[in-house]
Amino acid sequence: MFSLLNLQSLLGLVVIVAACWGLSENKRAFPWRLALGAILVQAALVLVLFNPASRGVLEAINGAVDGLAQATAVGTNFVFGYLAGGAFAQ
Repeated sequence: MFSLLNLQSLLGLVVIVAACWGLSENKRAFPWRLALGAILVQAALVLVLFNPASRGVLEAINGAVDGLAQATAVGTNFVFGYLAGGAFAQ
């Protein structure tokens, strides 16, 4: 499960935080708690989104968004006709 790409991603996180610290004007006042908290939020999202149990919830949300997109396309064709990609009126 752990691959070289995971190590590259972890190294990227460390480099970005180190670059932010290095470019800060006041290194003593660097918000370490905020930076580490943001990384922890990302890790929590990874655990939630890659959990097989959440797949059904995400698929349901995807279905709702697809339905909304289809309804929007039909409504746009009704209102704007051929200007929105509908059939040209003769």
